[in-house]
Amino acid sequence: MGGHLSGLATKATTSNIPIVFNAGEDPVTLSLVSSINRPGGNATGVYVFLVEMDAKRMELLRELVPNPALIAVLLNPNQTRFKTVSEEIAEAARAAGQRIELVEGATSAKSIAHLNE
Repeated sequence: MGGHLSGLATKATTSNIPIVFNAGEDPVTLSLVSSINRPGGNATGVYVFLVEMDAKRMELLRELVPNPALIAVLLNPNQTRFKTVSEEIAEAARAAGQRIELVEGATSAKSIAHLNE
């Protein structure tokens, strides 16, 4: 099955057909399952723990580029966990001692042109 939106749509229509989903966001927060360890109901799936890896990504970035002038992170403000994600990324960057700019709604070259300055 597709991502979390199709999982939610399917879950809303049936409680007895097994549902397998993939999600880049916490399936408990999305109401796909009751818990990660014991999903319960008829839905289960794969959760990639993308947000939880932000600190590790900053650490790896620092190893690859030891002294970046700026780290820009492009974010979609329509994402379900936008606020949480942006706070976690900013905290991970601060902990790594990196200057970071969070770009909300980066939908075109024009919207991120100021990063080249």
